[in-house]
Amino acid sequence: MSKSEKVGKVIEKIRSEKEKIWIDTPSDFTALLKKRGSKNMRWPIIQWVESDSREVEMILWFLWNSVKDEKTNVESLNVVTSNALSMYSQRFDGWYNMQNTAQTLAEANEVLDSITTKSEYTELIEELLHFMGKLSFHLDNLVPWNEISDLYERLNEEK
Repeated sequence: MSKSEKVGKVIEKIRSEKEKIWIDTPSDFTALLKKRGSKNMRWPIIQWVESDSREVEMILWFLWNSVKDEKTNVESLNVVTSNALSMYSQRFDGWYNMQNTAQTLAEANEVLDSITTKSEYTELIEELLHFMGKLSFHLDNLVPWNEISDLYERLNEEK
């Protein structure tokens, strides 16, 4: 299989994963919702994973915009992208038990060395960005924002 075919295969897999979670809850949520953190609490896990998903989304957006600059090159973008994807794939696996998400990020990372054009790079990053955006949407829905806001106000009422 050529390098370009490897990249195409991973891009198609990311598209497929994105389509699976477009409306339906990600399969990773079954394990995520059982995960407990310090003091045997689930809330910190949900709060951190929701935050991390948005961080990945912002990093991908930054990289997607950076590729448009004529001063950037694919090799440097691949190095920076690899560092980010490596770190977050480990977090989604070890910290949150979201193995499908971790695998998606890891597979994208593994194919970076095969990317030689900005066009291929852009296509990969766009698909990851859409995937993470949709994942972030689902994770955001796990957060009881109204209740947290109400609790914050109660705890911080002026006396």
